[in-house]
Amino acid sequence: MLAKPLSIGFIATLFLLLFANCSYAKDKTHISGFGSIVGYQADGRDLGFRSNISSSRQGRSGDIELLELSLVGLQVNYQINSKWELVTQAVVRHEQIEDLTDRIKLATINYTPNAEWLIRLGRFFPKIYLLSDTRYIGYAQDTAYPVVDFYAQIPLASLDGVDIGYQTRAGKFLFTANAYSGTSEVWADIDGSNVKTPLKDIHGVNFGVEFGNWLFRAGYTVATHDGFDTDTEVEMLLNLLASPPPALGIPGWPGAQDMLQAYRIKNTDFSYSSLAFEYSEIDSYWRGELGKLATDSFLAPDSVAGYIQYTKRVGKVSPFVIVSAIDTKKGYTPRDLPPPELLHALSVALQQDLTQPFHLLRNSLNIGYKQHSLIGGVRIDWDEQIAIKAQYERKWVGDGGAGLWQRDPLAPIPDRVANIMTLGIDWVF
Repeated sequence: MLAKPLSIGFIATLFLLLFANCSYAKDKTHISGFGSIVGYQADGRDLGFRSNISSSRQGRSGDIELLELSLVGLQVNYQINSKWELVTQAVVRHEQIEDLTDRIKLATINYTPNAEWLIRLGRFFPKIYLLSDTRYIGYAQDTAYPVVDFYAQIPLASLDGVDIGYQTRAGKFLFTANAYSGTSEVWADIDGSNVKTPLKDIHGVNFGVEFGNWLFRAGYTVATHDGFDTDTEVEMLLNLLASPPPALGIPGWPGAQDMLQAYRIKNTDFSYSSLAFEYSEIDSYWRGELGKLATDSFLAPDSVAGYIQYTKRVGKVSPFVIVSAIDTKKGYTPRDLPPPELLHALSVALQQDLTQPFHLLRNSLNIGYKQHSLIGGVRIDWDEQIAIKAQYERKWVGDGGAGLWQRDPLAPIPDRVANIMTLGIDWVF
C-alpha cells in the first residue's frame, strides 16, 4: 500500500526539518513531555481486562498489569513565524508497531492565517472524541484511563492527512467546525492474534458550540477498510470446505460461500456518529459522550456506546463517578454447520486440525460488546505537574458480550460481574 511509504517519508522529513531548526532557534522551540505509571488488577479468571481492543496485555485474577497503560511521551513545537509551526509528538509504550514511525503520534505542519483558521498537514489526532487530543496524556484527564465502554472499541488515535479547523465568535457563542481526511492503520488483538487493519478514505466533520458554562459537539466520520493479511487464510479454509478434493468422496458444505461473504472486510465501509456535552463550573463539571458505530462487516459489530461523568474539585482532590455502557447487534450466524466427517477428512488429508480454526472463525463473526459499568475514583494533584489517581470499576458483562476482553474464544462466557482496581501516577514536564 502506497500510503505507508509516503507517511514514513513525510514524517522523517518533518523530523529533520524540526530538529535542524531547533538546533539554532531555541527561542522559537518549546519542548514538553508527559508520562504515566499505571497498574491495575482485575478479578476475572476467564476474562482478561484491557483498556482497548488493540492491547495484547491483560489483567486477570492474581495479576497486576503495569505495562499496558504506562508510557512516556515527548512533544516539540517549533514556531517558524506567526503563521507557521512544526509540531511533533512521540510516545513510547507497550503496543504493536511495524516500525519506529509508529511511535510518532503527532507530526504536522500547522498554518494559521488568522485567529479563525487552522490548517494541519501530516499526522494528527482527528477530533472523534472529546479526549482525542489528550488520549495519551494521562495528566490531562481525571480518570486513570479513558472510559473503556466508550473508547475501547475504536483505538484509532492518529490519522495521516489534512485537517482544517475554523472558529468564530458571535456574542456569547463560540462556534467551531472541523473537517479532516486521510488514512490510518489500527492494530487489533483478535483472539490472541495481532492484526493490522488499514483504513483508507477516512473523512470526517464535527461542529461545536460553546456558551456560558456549556459545550456541545456533534461529529460524523466515515472510512473504508483496506483488508488485512488473514483474508487469504480464511478464503483457503472456506474454499476447501465448499469444494473438498474429489479423492475424499465427501460433498462440500453449501454454507461456506455465505460465511466467506460475511467475513470479507476489504472495501467495507464504516461510519461513526457522536454527540458530546460538557457543563463546567469552577469546582465541578458534568461530561457525557454518545457514539454509534455502523459497519458493513460482521468483524466490527454495529454498536451504541456512551457514558456520563461527574467530577467535583475540593482543593487538590477531585473525586469522580462515571456510568457507562456499550451494546452491539447480534453477529453472523450460519444456517448450518459443516458435517463433522468433512472437517475430519480434511484434517487428516492436510495433517492439520481444521476444527478449531473453523470454530474460531465462526466466533469471530459474532463478536459482542454487551456491558455496563459503574466507576468511582479520585485524583489528587500532588503539585502543578504530578497527579496521583485511584479508581475502582465494576462491570456487568452480558452473555456473549465479552468481546472487549481477552478471553478463550471457544469457551462460552455467561453473564458475570467483574471488578478492576487501578492505581497510577501521571506527570508533565
